[in-house]
Amino acid sequence: MIEVTSIENIASQKFLIKYGQDFCIPCEITENNLKEIEGEFDFPFYSTKNVDEAVERGYKSLPVVVIFDNGNTITASDSSVLMNKDALCEWIKNNNVLKDAVELKEGE
Repeated sequence: MIEVTSIENIASQKFLIKYGQDFCIPCEITENNLKEIEGEFDFPFYSTKNVDEAVERGYKSLPVVVIFDNGNTITASDSSVLMNKDALCEWIKNNNVLKDAVELKEGE
C-alpha cells in the first residue's frame, strides 16, 4: 500500500484509496486488512491522511475506502465491512466498477 498526500498525485485509471488517520483504530485495522489482500487485485492500493480531501469529497467519517475506475467511484465506509478482512475483500470483488460498466454495455 502506497502512502500519498492526495489522489491528484495518482496516475492510474483504476485504484483504491483509503482515507484515515494514525490515531483512528478502525483506520489502522482497515489499512492492515487492505495490506493483506492487495495482492489479490490487479490495481494499486493507496492510503492518505488527507482528511481535508475526504471532507471535500463529501466523506463524513473515517475510515473510508474508495475505488476509482475511469472517473466512476464506489465508496465503502461501513466499519463492519472495512474491519473484517474477508468482508472487505468480498466488497472489493463485488464492486468492480469496470466489470459492471462492461456488463451494462453488453445488456443495452
